[in-house]
Amino acid sequence: TQPGSYLKLLDDEVDFMIRQAKDAILKKGGSSIYQVKSDSISAEDRAAIIAIARFVMDGKKGTLFETVNQKIKLAKNAPAQKFVAAAKPFEREHPGLAAPDLLFNNSWGGFDKNTGEYVMTVASDRMPPRPWSQIIAFENFGTVVTDSGSSYTWSYDSHDNRISAWTNEALQYRSGEIIYLRDDDTGEIWNPMPLPVKTKEPFLIRYGFGYASYENSLYNPWHRLQRSS
Repeated sequence: TQPGSYLKLLDDEVDFMIRQAKDAILKKGGSSIYQVKSDSISAEDRAAIIAIARFVMDGKKGTLFETVNQKIKLAKNAPAQKFVAAAKPFEREHPGLAAPDLLFNNSWGGFDKNTGEYVMTVASDRMPPRPWSQIIAFENFGTVVTDSGSSYTWSYDSHDNRISAWTNEALQYRSGEIIYLRDDDTGEIWNPMPLPVKTKEPFLIRYGFGYASYENSLYNPWHRLQRSS
């Protein structure tokens, strides 16, 4: 980021390089590159960008080569944090989730008579042959979610302004956004969605207007994740 100015030679050169690279990046299924002027965004937005960035470089503190080498050295010298479980994994009771009475049930799902939601019951080893997707969006923000839990998010433009990576992979699970949960006592890790950590326990998925929710009772307590706009 840098302040805007009337002398836009550097800005124009950077924009030209970004336009040249953008098509190649998008064809490979990646995200994109953007140039943002520091004086055109709020201090809060700038702090948020820096906080979530995987790599931050200050041009006043050295070249790109020097900064990358310094980051690599710091990562190599940082002590690895090893998790030590306080308890052993144990057999848990799985009360299961009962699907409501559904209209037009096709063995994968149907419409809830009371709420109007489309409800599906799936598991990691029992997924539909093709992804079941839902678009949740309003004027300047949106996301696509699927029955497996894969998703990606965009702002204003779903093609040119992706916030997370998107892939058009129908046969293999891939996602630009993944949520993990961990039992801090036993070290067990799972997802609040059917994938990528596999389990045979069923998930109850509800698609409504402007949201999608995932329910599972594999690990106590029962949990429910909702994606909404």
